[in-house]
Amino acid sequence: MVALAHANPLRNDAGEIVGAVNVLVNITERSLAEKELKETDKRKDEFLAVLAHELRNPLSPISSAVEILHLIGASSDEGQWALSVIDRQMHHMTRLIDDLLDVARIRGNKLDLRRERMDMHEALQAAVETSAPLFKEANHDFITSLPAQPLYLNGDLVRLAQVISNLLSNAAKYTPRGGRIWLSAVQQDTEVIITIRDSGIGISSNMLPLIFEMFTQGHHSHGTSGGLGIGLMLVKRLLDMHDGSITIESEGAGKGTTCTVRLPLLMESVVRLVSVDEPTHATQGLRILIVDDNLDAAATMDTMLTLQGNETMVAHDGLEAIEKAAKYRPDVILLDIGMPKMNGYEAAKAIRLLDWGKEVTLIALTGWGQMSDKELSSEAGFDYHLTKPADVGVLTKLLYSLEGQKKYSHI
Repeated sequence: MVALAHANPLRNDAGEIVGAVNVLVNITERSLAEKELKETDKRKDEFLAVLAHELRNPLSPISSAVEILHLIGASSDEGQWALSVIDRQMHHMTRLIDDLLDVARIRGNKLDLRRERMDMHEALQAAVETSAPLFKEANHDFITSLPAQPLYLNGDLVRLAQVISNLLSNAAKYTPRGGRIWLSAVQQDTEVIITIRDSGIGISSNMLPLIFEMFTQGHHSHGTSGGLGIGLMLVKRLLDMHDGSITIESEGAGKGTTCTVRLPLLMESVVRLVSVDEPTHATQGLRILIVDDNLDAAATMDTMLTLQGNETMVAHDGLEAIEKAAKYRPDVILLDIGMPKMNGYEAAKAIRLLDWGKEVTLIALTGWGQMSDKELSSEAGFDYHLTKPADVGVLTKLLYSLEGQKKYSHI
């Protein structure tokens, strides 16, 4: 039995303790219920991680196949159109998967920020680039008004770009074709105020108080897909973690929506950081071993990297990877984690024990993308951890930059 005990002293007229009242409450059922809820929540988070991994695996060869078609060129206008649709929807699917995992991380207090001194312009630009295909597809008129001066703050650039991108994507999704979307940013005292406004379907007054709750889908009644209902909850939590805030206003159905984001600025005197343009062209002449038990993923990655000018070889499990690498001596090994015979962690550890394996660059390319998975990659000897489907631009820049100083990173 689990009991909750409570005791109160009994005193006489002189204030002396002459006894006590003891109360024992049987809380066994409540304790068991709480334990069951914790176990259920843990299983849910584990399920989300496995689900994300299983969904990312088929997305990886799709991503590589799309890049191959971009490299060789579609033979007709219709083919180019179909290619753009696949590319756009693949990125949308990837983003939904990432949102699911972020929700699990937030609920488990496992979402960490990489805060540093940054210019908010960079996050805004990244968000606009991500959302631009949605505006183009829907023929939206997109208007921006941004200040010329830097907007420095202490933030996680990737997460703040995610916040703005989510809001811009919502604006595009819930604005009928040919509508208008505005993005503006202004400095007001010690804050930057970012406003995203649209001419879309708006939000009813009864839904506004619930808009930041998980799984709230306030637009279904208007015949528009409501998504997963987690985007705004994720946005609010990320802004809370940045000491910022968000308000959403709408005058009702058909009258558009206005989102206002406030973030604290760094006030000390600053010198504008100089950014170095990263190369966008493909790396040339690297010897790359691609290891993946998914035959389509391996084949499409092989073709894509070959078309970019690299020399490649393919293996389909950890043991085969070690055997081929010993003969091939690659500059880089792209190594999946979940494989038969020997998984990627075991293969990486075995490679690092060999003389030639100490200098090879090991890149984990896997559907497992939680922080714990990346920590395991680092411990196993990987230099980098890419989550499937890997961003082609990021992979290309990474391969190009490998002559520089090696440093383990999460991408």
